[in-house]
Amino acid sequence: MPTPVGHSLVGATLYLALSPADRPLAHWRTGLLCVGSASAADLDFLVGAATGNWNRFHQGVSHSLTVAVILSLVMASLPLASLGGWGRRWGLFTALSVSHLALDLVTRDAKPPHGIPLFWPLSSAVVHAPFDLFPNVQRGALAALLAPANWWGVVMEILLLAPFLAAVALHRFRSSA
Repeated sequence: MPTPVGHSLVGATLYLALSPADRPLAHWRTGLLCVGSASAADLDFLVGAATGNWNRFHQGVSHSLTVAVILSLVMASLPLASLGGWGRRWGLFTALSVSHLALDLVTRDAKPPHGIPLFWPLSSAVVHAPFDLFPNVQRGALAALLAPANWWGVVMEILLLAPFLAAVALHRFRSSA
């Protein structure tokens, strides 16, 4: 699955693209909260870390549309008026949560079962795209994440995703000028 770099690039892109154009961007902490929401499904690593096995719960129910919608409802309920009304906030946080799932679906998955339980609790079947855009990365403790073998994955994420962030940022800042 993508590294936090890939999820953060998509999170920043969606934050800039979906924040109200008629308002200045929210305080940096709100922007960081939005970017972090794009990685929230991977908090299951922390639960696994508490058991001594970082991957124990990864790609479980936290990687489902059901949890994405619940997280989006909770996040949209926060008093973040700079992001617009409740409906706009819900749309933004839904896009952020679902972006995580979308990236995971198109990343090489070397750990069985291959895929994520996208439609849990309606189905426990795992789903994965028939193609891979991103290479597999090692998972686990921070040392594993920083392993040289993962650098290629980070480079690919930057090469494929940073141009979208740059284009949206350029458009956003030109429009506000």
